[in-house]
Order: sequence, then C-alpha cells, then structure tokens
Amino acid sequence: MRYILLLFCLFTIIACGNDETTTEADLYADNGSNDQRFQKGKVLFSTNCRICHAQDKHEATGMAPVLENINENWPDKTILAKYIANAPAMMSETPHTRELYQEWKGRAQMPAFAGLSKDDIDCIIAYISQ
Repeated sequence: MRYILLLFCLFTIIACGNDETTTEADLYADNGSNDQRFQKGKVLFSTNCRICHAQDKHEATGMAPVLENINENWPDKTILAKYIANAPAMMSETPHTRELYQEWKGRAQMPAFAGLSKDDIDCIIAYISQ
C-alpha cells in the first residue's frame, strides 16, 4: 500500500509540472477557436488528469473516478471548474461532491491545481464534456 501511495504521489508531482514546451504557443492563446480550445483541453487533460482519471470505464486506473457522463454528473460547469481548481475545498459543496468524497475516501484525494488558470480549466471541461 505504501508503494502505491508513493507511486501516486510521484505521478501527481510529475503531472502537475509545467511543461509548456510540448505544445505550440498559439495552442495556449486565450480566446482561441473552439478547435484550439478543445486541443488545449486535450493536452492539459493528458498532462494533468489522465494519470488518475480515465474517460472510458474499460481504461479505469482505479486511482480516481472514470470521467464518463460528465454532462449528467456535472450539469453546472461552474461547480466543476471550482472542483477541478481546488477539489479539497469543494468536497462538501454539493450532493455530488459529497458522494464522490464518500466513495473515494481512504484513497488518495484529488489535489488542488493552483497552476491551472481559469481558461485552462475551461478548456479541460470543453474537452471532457465532448
């Protein structure tokens, strides 16, 4: 169990790193086209979220909830954005966040992502809400 927790912490640290050199500068431009925002969200999801979250139940990592049915589970994207930015502060905010906390307590919890801007989070939501 200690090794799993250590491995999770290591992956989280790596995933939270700032790796702007992997993408083109125009991909990160604010107010981009919908396609650019989708692509930016895909890159950000891959570098920050995919380590724990799968988008398909057949690819589940067991480290965090599978992100299927996002539009049903998170109809209010403002709450989802706040949750992505700082999950620890949002654990008791809504019935859904309380349910998530109860289901996943005792396991590693989603960290706050202070390094993601509001635009970054909006792009991630656009990508996972496809």
